[in-house]
Formats: sequence, structure tokens, C-alpha cells
Amino acid sequence: MELLDRLKWNWHMLLDKLLENLPLDHQFPLLDVFRTLLVIKTAAEYYMNDCTQLIRIIENGYKQENVPKATLLMTLRVACNLFAHSILVTTYFTSTLPAATESRASLTQLLVSSLLSADSQVRQTAASLAFNCSTSVADERLKKEKEDGYLEGMAEQEDDDWQIEIVSAIMDDLSKETDEEVIHRLLAAIAKFLFLAPTQSSSVADLLSALEIKTTLDNMKTDNVIKSSKVSTLAREVLLLVDSSTCSA
Repeated sequence: MELLDRLKWNWHMLLDKLLENLPLDHQFPLLDVFRTLLVIKTAAEYYMNDCTQLIRIIENGYKQENVPKATLLMTLRVACNLFAHSILVTTYFTSTLPAATESRASLTQLLVSSLLSADSQVRQTAASLAFNCSTSVADERLKKEKEDGYLEGMAEQEDDDWQIEIVSAIMDDLSKETDEEVIHRLLAAIAKFLFLAPTQSSSVADLLSALEIKTTLDNMKTDNVIKSSKVSTLAREVLLLVDSSTCSA
């Protein structure tokens, strides 16, 4: 075994041992180091071969009750940093590939449960994760648009049921949200899910209409929850995307 491979394996074993023995409230420094390492290309290439360790870390964020805030935030940031590597995240966390079945379900559960958190900082980080998921989908649509609807070797990321699950959780949070930064990130995620959405197969716009997103945003403006011009402008753009998508369906 080459030196680099041996170092990778030793790190893998060390991380497993620490995750097994450290209590949850002591894991956040480890996860902070890990999320930094995860943006390195070599690390992503290593986890392309086996992402079970990533799944274990993600599941620690929701499978146990009362996960300490610091650990949950670092878990969410680990999940966000996965999106630094498009092939890794497409293969295991956003696509319809068989390899993504378990890992995408874990990521989605972490996201949905965190969007429902009572803590605004947790919801804000979860909203960033939702935005990353939506951006991954939107980026593939844009690439397909440039290639006349076909990308050789790309995993299909158009899964209406998965997008509906995430958007439903986003709307659940949005209908109660009072933190304007969280609102901004949630609206940005919605906009990305609507961007170039296939009119024949996407139900996102219809769902948003059924959940009365216009009424929700109007009430936020009336109640002065939405104050800044950037969030107000984004809210208008989202409503325009919803209208145009439902009209063209």
C-alpha cells in the first residue's frame, strides 16, 4: 500500500474510532476539522469509493434525540461542504442513482429535521443546505439546456418527489419564520428549484401555489417580517417564477 493510501486508511480508522467513542457533545471539534478536510479534492475522491462514513456522520445529526447544537451545526456544515465536489454529491446525495438511495435519504432527513428546529442558527444553516441541494439540481438543468437536453455520463437529478419533500419542509419553515436571513436563504432555494424546471414533470410550482406562498409572503411584508429590499425583491421574483411555471404547465 502506498504512503498516501495508508494515510487515508489510517484517517478513516481514526475517525471511525473517535465517532464511536466520543459522546455527541464532544464531537463538534472533530467535525469542524473534518468539514475543512472535506473540501480538498483528494478527500472527495476517497469518499467516492465508499461514502458510508459520510452517511454515519450525517445520521448522527438526527437519529438521536437532543443532539447538542454545536454538533448539529457542524454536521450540517459537513453536509454543506459535500457540495464543493459536484461528482461526489451527484453520485451519492442528489441523484436518482441506486448508489444514492441511502445517502440521499439521510441527507434529506437531516435537512428536513433541521429546518424544523427551534434554533434560528440551526435553521439558517439548514436553509444553506437546502440552497445547495437546489443549486445542484439547477446547475444540471442549465448544463442540459446548453447541450440540448442531454449530458453524457451525468446522473439524473430530476426527482420530483424528492424536490417536493424538500420544498414542503421549506414552506413549513417559511410560514412560521421570523429571521429574515433564514427567509432569504429559503427563498433562494425555492427560486433554484423553480429555475428551468421541466414544465411537464415538475410539481414544485403547483405545490407552492397550493400552500399559498403568495399569501405567506404578503403577510410577512404586512407584518414587517420582510424588511430589506434584497429579500423583498427576491420574494417578488419567486412569485413571478411560480406564476410563469403554473401558467406554462
